[in-house]
Amino acid sequence: VHRSSYFNTFDQPAAVEKFRRLTGAIHQHETKVVLQMAHNGAQFQANFETPWGPSVVPSPRTWYPPHEMTVPEIKEVIQAFGVAAARARDAGFDGAEVLGAHGYLVAEFMSPFFNRRKDEYGGDLENRLRFPLELLQAVRRAVGDDYTIGIRISGDEMFEGGLTLDDMVGIAPILASQGKVDYINVTMGTYRSPSVVIDSMYYPLGSAIYCAAAIKAVGDVPVIGRGRVLDPIQAEEILAKNQADLVGMARALIADPDIPNKARQGKL
Repeated sequence: VHRSSYFNTFDQPAAVEKFRRLTGAIHQHETKVVLQMAHNGAQFQANFETPWGPSVVPSPRTWYPPHEMTVPEIKEVIQAFGVAAARARDAGFDGAEVLGAHGYLVAEFMSPFFNRRKDEYGGDLENRLRFPLELLQAVRRAVGDDYTIGIRISGDEMFEGGLTLDDMVGIAPILASQGKVDYINVTMGTYRSPSVVIDSMYYPLGSAIYCAAAIKAVGDVPVIGRGRVLDPIQAEEILAKNQADLVGMARALIADPDIPNKARQGKL
């Protein structure tokens, strides 16, 4: 969403029209498409420049000490998320999702490990949530109340000093309060715990679903669960147990893109 992250895609003059071609092609197949909006924070050097972060705490993805963002820079990135959401709507996306997981910038501000600021954007939980809450408010203002906005969070960052499931059970309802988001997409890990970001075949089925279930139990917005969900029967069991409202599948769909159609036809 911003030059300090990677490529600010929506700053390119023809971006909205090109994305509109993409969403139009997807909509021909009677499916919805949601754009995920991200700022990489300390985890990526944009154009080989110093990465931005809430504090000078490097990420194992680069180990390059980030630039501690000033308050005007924080406001600039917040505005950039709003602009990206508005352009996502113009481009025909059915919703926009804020990436607040996996140790990227939004997650870094929430985490006491990464966020060691002494101003109004750091310190206690209220201050650490100020950035994501102002960001979500900016996104909501940009698109209005009749547009789907979600946020993806790590239910457990899975490293010493990171946010735990107990922390996130308290944080998630605050993020969802006052109509800021329509759903929460729950994953796990950061690049200090990379094996759970994309959990391998050695992990048990439904490896991160317990995080979604815990957050669903304390909230009143739909929750997406993921983590080694490989077939429709397993997915249906997750829904039947009320562990999630929606189920995310990635590698299963790469292996067999027809899984949803087969499930609809009872070809399990």
